[in-house]
This record gives sequence, C-alpha cells and structure tokens, in this order.
Amino acid sequence: YRDPRSDMPVTQFNMKYVEQAGLVKFDFLGLKTLTVLETAVKLIRRRGIEIDLATIPLDDPETYAMLSRGEVVGVFQ
Repeated sequence: YRDPRSDMPVTQFNMKYVEQAGLVKFDFLGLKTLTVLETAVKLIRRRGIEIDLATIPLDDPETYAMLSRGEVVGVFQ
C-alpha cells in the first residue's frame, strides 16, 4: 500500500507478524523533540552562550536529583 499523500510504502501487517516473518521493522515516530532541542540551542546562543549537546554528561548528579524530586515537566522519556 502507498499512502497517496506520501511516497513511503507501508504494510498492512501488525509489527509482531512482520518481525515473525523475518522482516526488519522500523518505528519512525513523528516526534518534535529534536526540533525543540535545536530551538533551545538557538535561543541560548542568542544570549551569547554556546553549548554542544553531545558534551552534556549523561550521569550528572544534579540532573538526577532534579528528576528524583519530580521536577520533570517537559522531560521527554
């Protein structure tokens, strides 16, 4: 099947059956998280601050403390 609004082919089968058939299943989600991050970096840059998202530590104790206090509004997964 091909959606008339897109050139991307799709299957009618449930993802479980696609995997059982030995086909590769890809989940392409229409999330805006990367766009939000890009916008945030640009807004921060306007204030004269340069940040590189790739250098932000994934084990930051202060971040984990914030999450453990439930300060999670706007946090994605």
